[in-house]
Amino acid sequence: MLEAFPNLGLPKQTFYWTKSLAKSLGRLLVKRVRRDSTVVASEYDGGHWAKLLNEAPWQNFNKAKDYLAGVDSSALVCRIGNQYKKVTKQDYYRDRIYALSEFIAPYILDTRRVVELGCGTGYNLLSLATSDPELQLEGYDLSPNGIAAARQLFKHFGCSPGIVLDQIDLTLASHPNFPAIHNKAVFTFFCLEQIPYSIDKVVENILRQRPLRVVHVEPGVDLLRAGNPMDWPNWLYVRSVDYQTQLFRCIERLESAGQLKVIERRRLPFSPTIQNDGMCIIWEPI
Repeated sequence: MLEAFPNLGLPKQTFYWTKSLAKSLGRLLVKRVRRDSTVVASEYDGGHWAKLLNEAPWQNFNKAKDYLAGVDSSALVCRIGNQYKKVTKQDYYRDRIYALSEFIAPYILDTRRVVELGCGTGYNLLSLATSDPELQLEGYDLSPNGIAAARQLFKHFGCSPGIVLDQIDLTLASHPNFPAIHNKAVFTFFCLEQIPYSIDKVVENILRQRPLRVVHVEPGVDLLRAGNPMDWPNWLYVRSVDYQTQLFRCIERLESAGQLKVIERRRLPFSPTIQNDGMCIIWEPI
């Protein structure tokens, strides 16, 4: 455990590890949630994102960097550069602005046109616009409140004036906004986790539009190792909240069928917790 938390003592390491496992076990034993459209809508569109739209916290900031970093200086045990460390939330989210851009940049080839599917309230897109103002960004999400908040957010900070923000239903192949991803770099970031029973349909819908390349960053179990105790909180957390576990298998099936090529599989090098690491799979159509 000392290697997992290089800047924390063994008692605190054990405490955080045990606390995560206990919470996930509690969810499994007491009130396991089946993640369907009703649950997702109540948590996001009618929950957190409705509150964010109503309160408009970005109005309290003059600079996008300050909004993205936030004002919370409480302690956070997080993953930075593939190591677990204890820092302030503000420091973590300030570093995350550039960590996201550095992660995505090698995968978008020479294109400057980047689309986020499941953009929510635009937090990731604002991070990319802040770290690389030359990007031509688009964001799509199912949530009306999420898109409304994202539009206000970008208008307030005045960055990426040409940004496109609109709704999409990723499970509906005929949705009129799907063609917008053709020949562009596309990414999802903790989005497909919310639709665990529609993964095959969504990936096939994306593939059908022939994007340039797709980067998925989603929670999962595919790159976790049973022999590594630090992976146990991740595995149990994903199972306890009913997140997706089929994404890698779906993409690998399509690769076997000759429809796409997997470029890389890896773990996201940063995470704000010890229990929800991003599993990344990058692919492009054949």
